[in-house]
Amino acid sequence: MSRFPNYAVFKLKMMMTDSTDFVNAFISDIKERLTPIARFELDALSKLKHAGLGSMNTIDAAGNEVEKITRFHTWDFSFCNNLTKSRDHSFNEKKFSEYFSLERSLAGMMSTFSRLFGLQFIEITSDQFSEFGPEHVMTWHPEVRVFSVWEDSINGGEFLGYLYVDLFPRDHKYNHAGHYNLRPVSRSVASFIAQLTSTRGTLRFQGNANTLPLLLL
Repeated sequence: MSRFPNYAVFKLKMMMTDSTDFVNAFISDIKERLTPIARFELDALSKLKHAGLGSMNTIDAAGNEVEKITRFHTWDFSFCNNLTKSRDHSFNEKKFSEYFSLERSLAGMMSTFSRLFGLQFIEITSDQFSEFGPEHVMTWHPEVRVFSVWEDSINGGEFLGYLYVDLFPRDHKYNHAGHYNLRPVSRSVASFIAQLTSTRGTLRFQGNANTLPLLLL
């Protein structure tokens, strides 16, 4: 890192932009545009919380009822935000989720990534594992799905790596969603050696692979 003035410059060398000035200007512009909106929405949520606590006024030393001043905490957001959705916008999240079944959503996300980044995802089923060998494709549970990821034909059709999708809860598995690199990508231009990447996406849908329909939200 000795040839970089700071860690930010070092980190950005691996990103789409290598200019800290551009990043700082972008963040400042976003902050300037969104801060008034955030303050307006926070004020509305604070008033909603305050209205819900209207009957919780306190009594001062003289016996007079005093309005209780309540702060809006981070943990208040989800409750008040969901209440606003249902009360002011007639939004029912359970009904909305019926339009996003698991299989349809997964296919839609991969289709979007294909269009945006020129990728192709091909699922490798368990009866095909023997064609690749355990050193190339191996899952740690029967419910885990694996996809080979390729550049599309316009971009050369090169094989890029594997995507493992682990969607269902089970014993001894993390309870939260996550994304993990199983093997990071690396390329050596001098020796023309490439180490292909493998990455894992983990979620926790209630049910199992044989339960339909499973909803994304």
